[in-house]
Parts: sequence; C-alpha cells; structure tokens
Amino acid sequence: MSAKIISIANRKGGVGKTTLSILLATALAKQKNLKVCLLDTDSQKSALNRRLIEQAQNGTIDPPYPIEHVFPKYLTMELKHRSEDYDVILIDVPRLTDSEKDAEIVTAIVHCDDVIIPTTPAEMDVVATNDFLQIVRDVQEKRKELGMPFSYHLVVNKWNNTKDCENTVAYFESKGVPMFDSYLSDLVLFRPPSTYDSVLETKEGRRRFASFFDEFIKQTKL
Repeated sequence: MSAKIISIANRKGGVGKTTLSILLATALAKQKNLKVCLLDTDSQKSALNRRLIEQAQNGTIDPPYPIEHVFPKYLTMELKHRSEDYDVILIDVPRLTDSEKDAEIVTAIVHCDDVIIPTTPAEMDVVATNDFLQIVRDVQEKRKELGMPFSYHLVVNKWNNTKDCENTVAYFESKGVPMFDSYLSDLVLFRPPSTYDSVLETKEGRRRFASFFDEFIKQTKL
C-alpha cells in the first residue's frame, strides 16, 4: 500500500510550517505507531538541521522516523522511491517570495493527498496565504480531473482570541476555504520542536496540541 502523502505548505515563511511538520511527524510516529518519513524541501534545511542537533545530543538512540532533505526538482523520484516503505510521508514545502519559483511549490503539492496550510492573523500572512490558495485550488482542480483524491485545510497559528483572529477566520470562511475547527495558540511555544519526543507526551503539549492533532487525524483519514 502506498503512503499517504501530506504537505505542510504556504509560500510565506514564518507561519509555522517546519515546526508543525516536526510536531505532526513525531506524534504520528510515537502516538500512532505509524511509519513516517519527513521530507524537508526547504533550502534552509531547518527540519533536517534540527534532527542533526538532536542526534548529536542523543548519541546512538535511534530516531523514531527519518528526515531527509530533498531538492524540489527531485521530489517526484524520491516519493516514487519511498512511497511503498511508509504509512505517511510529510513534506515541509519550501517558502518562496519569488512568484517565478512557484513551480517548486506546485511540484511539492501536486503529489499530495492532503495539504495543511498554516497561517497567522498578521495582515501580510493573510495576504500571502490568500495568494497561495489559488495555487492549491489549481492543483485540486487538476487532480480532480484525473480522479485523484485531494483535500486542503487552513489552520490559524498564533491564535489569541483577538479581533484579528476572528476577522482572519471570517475572511477565509467567506472565501469558502476549508478550515480546522481547532486553532494553534502559538507554535513558537514548542520551539525548538523535538524530532525524538512527541509534544503529546507532556501535559502542556496535550493541552495545546491534542485537539488539533485529533482533528488532523480525522481530516486526513489516518
């Protein structure tokens, strides 16, 4: 059986893509006992570098899942090579500010069964996310033409019950964007994220992340 392929994606940096990718990958591996692979396609290699730092600290302890850096142009080959070996492949999609390189994002998400789009209530993040949604919808339309499954959902990070948060939700709902009912209070609270220990193993982690994780499992049918 081929892996479920899920990307954590936005063309805007600073919205929590890498942190969320690691939190989900670790929780899926530790709480759900799934065979997980995280593909880091960002040029900064933030997810991979986090793993390397932890490996230096943990010595010979085996990590619960692999993290590999992949250039977007090679992603198709990597997914074909790995899809039979894992239950879930998560893709940390590269952040881009140059619209001429949007093809790199399309290359990443065109293979996905599900796309999770983190954003924040900040005005610039909302604008960038709105632009990114058109890319996602184009991919959805093409996959639908080919009879391939595809879904996407937006989740608000840095939720603090302010009017800006409420306005962000109202704006995207008015655009017909599928959204998580759960919010992320602030992924910065989990930095640096652990690629070895699930945040759900702590009381505070469960309080802040469990409802989103449960909804993620439901939405992606894992």
